[in-house]
Amino acid sequence: MNGTDQLMQHTNATTQARTSFPDQVAQRMPTLCVIWLILTVLSPEQELYKNFFHLIVIPASLIVLLSRRLELPWKDPLLLLSGLFALYASTTTFVVGLGPIDGHLRALRWGAEISFGLVAFYLWLPRILERPHWWARCFLILTLIGACGGILLFALGQQFNGRLSGLGALHNPVQAASVLLVYFALGHFLMTRSSAAERWDHRLLIATFIAMALSIVLSGSRAPLGALVCYGTFVGTLHLVRGPRAGLIIPTLVGLALVSIALFLLRGPDGLSELIFERGFSYRLEIWKGYMLHPPESWWWGFGAGTSPENTPAAEHYWIPNNIPVFHPHNLYLGTLVETGLIGAACLFGVFGLVLRAIVKSAAPSIAKWHLVGIVALVVLLTLTSGHTAISSIKAIWLYFWLPMIFIWFWGRQEDGSRNGPVRNNAKPSY
Repeated sequence: MNGTDQLMQHTNATTQARTSFPDQVAQRMPTLCVIWLILTVLSPEQELYKNFFHLIVIPASLIVLLSRRLELPWKDPLLLLSGLFALYASTTTFVVGLGPIDGHLRALRWGAEISFGLVAFYLWLPRILERPHWWARCFLILTLIGACGGILLFALGQQFNGRLSGLGALHNPVQAASVLLVYFALGHFLMTRSSAAERWDHRLLIATFIAMALSIVLSGSRAPLGALVCYGTFVGTLHLVRGPRAGLIIPTLVGLALVSIALFLLRGPDGLSELIFERGFSYRLEIWKGYMLHPPESWWWGFGAGTSPENTPAAEHYWIPNNIPVFHPHNLYLGTLVETGLIGAACLFGVFGLVLRAIVKSAAPSIAKWHLVGIVALVVLLTLTSGHTAISSIKAIWLYFWLPMIFIWFWGRQEDGSRNGPVRNNAKPSY
């Protein structure tokens, strides 16, 4: 090795050594996103992906913000509205809420957590837009791993009896189906917008869709299954509009036929009917009726975000006398209305309005806009019979509501040419 090479190596080593810790953290923010997403589908303990966010992601976000290595667009309309929504929900509960103070302190904590979640998404998602092909593969592989992991656990642990769930954020059948469907939708959209897609990517797309469809059916989750049918039909129509592609459509149809045969052999017609059609509405109609018969004292404010269902008048006067298990509303929109009133509901629908407006104003091709509208519709379908609030601690609702909504917001603003997302100072992706 000559003197010049030694000098260059010494210079590079010195430069790397001088890189400050905040710069290193800023460079690794996308990596933290990947790790966190992997934990949502692979962590053996349900709390692991939550603990990673608390112990790693939040401190890292504070470091890069306080050191000004990354700066958030604090005047961004969606960030402002979502932040105000979290502040409103987590504070007004102390004034109008019912029940023990512990519930209202929990709501305050939830407001703080979702605020950090919004910050993390605003730091992460612009990086996804910079490398759509790489992130398309990432989301599709995550979906494939999550679906196959759930199927494997279902086969080994339950011998295909009961309902499928998975690891990490997929521990609940409904949440597992919802998260996998959203991950697939994001990966599929990014792949369609990438000019670097290869034949291997098409095979990955088909395999992922088939595995996801099988896992959703085995989960016995009716709303995600209906959403899968609607969304699958919708994107299939988009592919036909773009031009018939036998290389994608025919293998997918053959794969779904094989899935149907496998389901028939595993569960039989009676087993599938019991899993999907004969479970009734799981008390949802009675829960919704109780809230309507015994509404909050003020529709403007609601019961308070920290009021547990057992402390509402509906529990005392309707659910308990009729032996109906007391649950949260199992509907994001009704839950937001009864917990935070018309003001909270206006904030939630304001989020939808801003996202749809970003799509309309986007300079993207019409077919891409329709694709994004389809993802918004998918979110609506998944939250009609699941969840009760968007202001929560780290839960699956972050993954099938906030993640896709903020993703679409950034995509639309990027296509529109608006400056959005964090401003980077000497920070580059580390992969």
